[in-house]
Amino acid sequence: MKRSIVFIIIFYSSITVSAQDGSIDLSYGDNGTSIIDIANKEDNLYKAIEDLNNRIVIVGATYDFSIPSIETFVMRVLEDGNLDTSFGSGGTVLLPYTEVEFEDVRVQNDNKILAIDNSQLTIYRFTENGLLDGGFGANGILQGMNTDEQGFVSTIDDQDRIVAIGLTMIDGINNFFIRRFLENGSIDLSFGNNGTKLFSSQLTESIEKFDAKILQNGQLLVVIHQEMDPVNRAMRFLESGEIDLSFGINGLVDIPISNDFDCICYPEINEHILLSCTYYDFNFITLSRQTMKLDWSGNLDTSFGNNGYLDNFSISLIQDNQRILVNNSEIDFEGGIYLSFYRYFNGGYIDESFQLESNFQETGNDDVLLLNSGKLLITGNTMWYSGEADVYLIRLNNNPLSTPEFDVRKAIVFPNPSGASFNIELSNYNTYPIKYSILDSSGRKLHFGEFNSSRAELDLQSLGQGLYHLKIGSNSVPIIKE
Repeated sequence: MKRSIVFIIIFYSSITVSAQDGSIDLSYGDNGTSIIDIANKEDNLYKAIEDLNNRIVIVGATYDFSIPSIETFVMRVLEDGNLDTSFGSGGTVLLPYTEVEFEDVRVQNDNKILAIDNSQLTIYRFTENGLLDGGFGANGILQGMNTDEQGFVSTIDDQDRIVAIGLTMIDGINNFFIRRFLENGSIDLSFGNNGTKLFSSQLTESIEKFDAKILQNGQLLVVIHQEMDPVNRAMRFLESGEIDLSFGINGLVDIPISNDFDCICYPEINEHILLSCTYYDFNFITLSRQTMKLDWSGNLDTSFGNNGYLDNFSISLIQDNQRILVNNSEIDFEGGIYLSFYRYFNGGYIDESFQLESNFQETGNDDVLLLNSGKLLITGNTMWYSGEADVYLIRLNNNPLSTPEFDVRKAIVFPNPSGASFNIELSNYNTYPIKYSILDSSGRKLHFGEFNSSRAELDLQSLGQGLYHLKIGSNSVPIIKE
């Protein structure tokens, strides 16, 4: 059987557009915006996502200060910005805040909704009409953590399996674990030890925050912030739950950024990693932002931006064509956000074809969704000092045909592993020769040369056994010498 590893490089070709990317879509809601109130209460949006039928599913909390009381909500909004009255009661499901706090939301392939409280991995699954789905967990509810465990983050893969990350106390010491559940909420006994993969505390001492994303190849990328001897780290795991030792040093990368920052990850389709890092200084009431890119092996990609960094920007999303929407919105001392977004090419240079309109009122959140239509939806809430806080949605023009499409460049290496000789097959490269280099696991260049055609043979007989990287441009593919 031929074993091979493929990596992907993106290149672009321009296409003409009609609507200005970043302009308000006046066909949406009331001249481009939708403001939704829940029973004359103060409403805070926490997270939103689009389902397969172009409806927006929102979770958050609503406050009635006259009682006082707090409820958590799930809301569904139609494509035109109006509440979907076929969902729940008039478009909304309300639950007591003392029972659960929904802070995240996912939609499965059948449009069923997972409303998530990550702190104890409590997940409610709702049917399309807003009822609890009795076929999930226990009567529609999954309690994924034990009483001595703390949850941090969860995500779902393309098979609708739920992957959760948390800490568990063993002999008085917190240990890091990954747990996987099947689509129906039952534990996936094929994963790890009865559904859980446990890692020693030496890897993850004093963890304060987690972020996690599933890559297109099924691997799991995890970013942590450790409080003791502060450091931000990235880890990559195989689909089986084992640490991917080809990433960084023994599967771990210390993220090259000030330890004051917290980082979240945005994988690209070639499995490079964009890291969006922020730090809020409460003394000076300022938010610092920085974005960086790591390559497949976990090294800083110095071909991106300014030697691997974009200063003063965090990431909002990566478009399908791999252009990056970045955020440098200002925040006032009461939490109001003055929206400001730019778009950058994948290499980290400005895309002038995106021009954000600026006539928005302040918002209490600045998350952005890339919709199925290619348009952008800013999701947040109006500010309390501008009147009652309500859900606030803004749709922007961003026709997917208005930005470059991409072709895929491939490099196939086989057999891999091999004792000495590797076959290389290149596709969608327009000109030859193509320069390459061979790096060891520390990034040290050991060998270099050129491929003069789409088929070549690479002889590594002079190198010892181990993991190496074939680097072409800013991309690399792992090669294992037996």
